[in-house]
Amino acid sequence: MSLKKKKLGLIASVVFFALAIIIAFVYKNFFSRVEVFSSGKSLGVYSSVHNFNKAIDNYKSKYEDRYELDLVKANYEFKKSDKELRNAISEDAFYANAYAVQKSGETLYALKNEDAANEFLTAIENHYYSDNTICVKIKDNIELKKEKISLKDLRTVNSALKEVIENNKLKNDKAINVLLTKKENQEEVIAMPVESQDDPSLPRGETVLSMDGEDGLKAVKSIAYYENDELINKVVLEENVKKKAAPKLVLVGTRKALADGSFAKPTRGGISSGYGRRWGRQHTGVDIDADYGDAVYASDGGVVSYAGFLGTYGNLIEIDHQNGYKTRYAHLSSINVSKGETLMKGDFIGKVGTTGRVTGPHLHFEVIVNGKSQNPLNYIRGN
Repeated sequence: MSLKKKKLGLIASVVFFALAIIIAFVYKNFFSRVEVFSSGKSLGVYSSVHNFNKAIDNYKSKYEDRYELDLVKANYEFKKSDKELRNAISEDAFYANAYAVQKSGETLYALKNEDAANEFLTAIENHYYSDNTICVKIKDNIELKKEKISLKDLRTVNSALKEVIENNKLKNDKAINVLLTKKENQEEVIAMPVESQDDPSLPRGETVLSMDGEDGLKAVKSIAYYENDELINKVVLEENVKKKAAPKLVLVGTRKALADGSFAKPTRGGISSGYGRRWGRQHTGVDIDADYGDAVYASDGGVVSYAGFLGTYGNLIEIDHQNGYKTRYAHLSSINVSKGETLMKGDFIGKVGTTGRVTGPHLHFEVIVNGKSQNPLNYIRGN
């Protein structure tokens, strides 16, 4: 009898324990308010785990219809809560059994299935393909791998293609590079040659265009190799000149400059009258006290622009030094050069005299800069 009582007591204990577990399970899942988390993010507060599971199943069905793929529930953590009820289920609560496009083991893009992933790779090649393309292939080692992918990381074929084209331009880590071989028939410009010819009539260093040139044109057949849109090599198969290039001819001056920019004293003697106001009017040069018949020399190289008698100057020589400077030599007894004659510094040009308005033999010497008279003593070297 005692054994029977013991058996009954044991059965009662087991039943009681089982009932306690069932009651705890039912309470927890049907009557206990909980806050649900996924990867640390709250998915809301629900009246029970059972009600959350009903809600998550509804959202799973909705998102599967929207994305046309199979979804996997994330791992959820339940915490007892006394907060207000709220539903915060989002796409972050699910993963998709999708296909990752990987390069060197790193996922670059994710698409909903294997067909979409292959369509994406084909779309990349087609983007760079043109009518003259002989061969096109993806350069990088690309693998497709089925993985659990967050919905926010999923791409459509078009959106992934747009991203990869931009990344290829930027040449960043998410680029998927394409190699292309193209047969090209192009017209290319033949640059005109430039020829130069020495011209002793021009000052040294001066250039003058003597004859206009013209670019030529040639037809070129080639095999071109590209990475994405960038040409990396070209093999020319055939060239045919359609129009020859005409050379441009440039004349280069070799004539040594007549003037060196400095002035020598044109004759011997001291300064008897300086530059400036004199006898109520401007004295536009200096008078050099020289003897009648003393030699007069070109103060610097140039071209004779005047040689003859000129009013109060008497016999006058003017030399244009062709650099903005002119010099004048007045009251000469003789003129030994002609207009247009080219002179070098120190060339003999005439003799001191008394022609024009003078009080005695001397040389009146002027320096004119850009049409205005200047004090010659500021220009004569070693005066």
